[in-house]
Amino acid sequence: MTSAVAISPANRWDGIDGNWSSFNVGIGQPAQRIRALVSFKAYQTWAVVPEGCASAADVGSCQQARGGVYDSSKSSSYRSVGIFELGVDDALGYTGNAEFGYDAVALPSAVKVANTTVAGYALDNFYQGMIGLNPKPTNFTSKDQSPSFMTLLKRQGSIASLSAAYTAGAHYRSGGEYAALTLGGYDAAQAVANNVSFSLTDGEVVVGIQNITTPSVISDSPHATELLPDPMTAVLDPTVPHLWLPREACQAFEIVFGIVHDQVTDLYLVNTTQHAKLSRQNPNITFTLSPGLQSGPTVDVVLPYAAFDLTAGAGYRDLTNDTLYFPLRRANDSTQYTLGRTFFQEAYVSVNWEAQQFNVSQRNWNQNVPSQLVTIPPGDHVPINITGQAHTPHGLSKGAIAGIVIGVLAALAIPILSLLCLRRRRNRRRRAREAAQRKASKEASIAKETEYEQSEDGLVFPKAELDGAFTEPGTPVTACMTPVTPYAPSSIGNRGHWCRSSDAESPRTPTVGEGTYSSSTTVTNPFTPTVSEADGKERHIYEMPGDMPDIWEKDGKSLSEKEAMQFREMKYNGVPEPRRAFSFEGKPGEK
Repeated sequence: MTSAVAISPANRWDGIDGNWSSFNVGIGQPAQRIRALVSFKAYQTWAVVPEGCASAADVGSCQQARGGVYDSSKSSSYRSVGIFELGVDDALGYTGNAEFGYDAVALPSAVKVANTTVAGYALDNFYQGMIGLNPKPTNFTSKDQSPSFMTLLKRQGSIASLSAAYTAGAHYRSGGEYAALTLGGYDAAQAVANNVSFSLTDGEVVVGIQNITTPSVISDSPHATELLPDPMTAVLDPTVPHLWLPREACQAFEIVFGIVHDQVTDLYLVNTTQHAKLSRQNPNITFTLSPGLQSGPTVDVVLPYAAFDLTAGAGYRDLTNDTLYFPLRRANDSTQYTLGRTFFQEAYVSVNWEAQQFNVSQRNWNQNVPSQLVTIPPGDHVPINITGQAHTPHGLSKGAIAGIVIGVLAALAIPILSLLCLRRRRNRRRRAREAAQRKASKEASIAKETEYEQSEDGLVFPKAELDGAFTEPGTPVTACMTPVTPYAPSSIGNRGHWCRSSDAESPRTPTVGEGTYSSSTTVTNPFTPTVSEADGKERHIYEMPGDMPDIWEKDGKSLSEKEAMQFREMKYNGVPEPRRAFSFEGKPGEK
């Protein structure tokens, strides 16, 4: 994988609105060198054309002040497309047109693209050229798209990913600390480490500003002075130099720092007296940033007053002389909220456009820390968490890598094996519990079967009966019912019982009203254990009628067996009695 590339600064301070560290850029064939600044919004390489100094009293001095000019007519590789609007920071009033075309662009460290989009302008708004780092393509028509400078660098293998990191440098520190620019990664030595990750908003580097504070003007007050009325979001954009904040915040700055807004130039000009006072106090201004406006992780970026102590050159916004000013601008609405290049003097910002994430850190001013380039790999899943760890371009030895892999596998295997052993022990315990439950259930089933006198196979089991208790009908039973207590299998006959009073009678032959004759319970005790049989209903015994008819006598002679049978059939079968063909002497019916 291609390593991150550090772009060397030009070791110059340029600008009409402050002292800014620039970078050398070669455009065309042969290369025409210019000095340009950095933009996160622009997606082409911008350059000032000769027409930008055509009306100057000293053209050479003007061209030098603007970082040099690019003349496309002197480049053999230039191919013109046409004149179009720049379309960057229009909301801030930075409008204007440029001539677009294709040409070769080269940066230090052998970073070169043979055919990329360039824009030449004569505008005063953008006083110098710009290195556009945004990977967005340029659309000249509805069908054709021209890849950005960053995209072409990745395609040709010059950088690993569409990522970059930048800090603007600080003219006021130690005789001047130049800017730092890294493509395809970041330099961990430039940042105070933090792990707060921000997300791009519609491709722009937008942060939430929770607060802006400065030490209290009261020397013994422990509370900082708040300069921001309410949390807000703002774009981080080094294309422009100023901080664009709400009017209420600007008024707080006016009160605390004694600066005055100039209506003609729309700048906060600082007179020499106030400048001397602020320089002597050198108050810090802290920006507390977060990924959003809601509560969450934050990171502080602290700027000394020296970062706001800028000088605008003659001709800038109609100024007639070099003038001290405070780089604060009044925003009309939220579309203008911006933290510009002034903020980047003390901030180090790393952006990964592929993953749509970025990091904001305090600039690290420790001169004893060597450069620590970290390559951001390609892909949309790589967040930027600056930890301060250096990237090793040559990598580890094979033995070291093997040792690391074995160690990692061993570290993973130990908890996995422990988990498996734990699960096996739990499974054994669960199976033991289930076996015990099945055994107890089986024993309970066997105990229940003993209540029947005979099983299906014909074997006779003794019936387990409760102890009997006898009382006279209607006599309340002494309360003696005890709850059934657990019992062991060896004492199945001792499950608990109905106890009776000490004077309860022994079993005896039931009398009338007891036992098989009746069953009774009392209202006060429905469980009165009187002896009862079947349904307890009293039944009377009936006798069937006799089989033999009354014996009629005839001359003192008994009926024969045949005559008796005939008589029985007539009576029970419904056969009418025939007229007698015979008569009995001395009886009715005689003839």
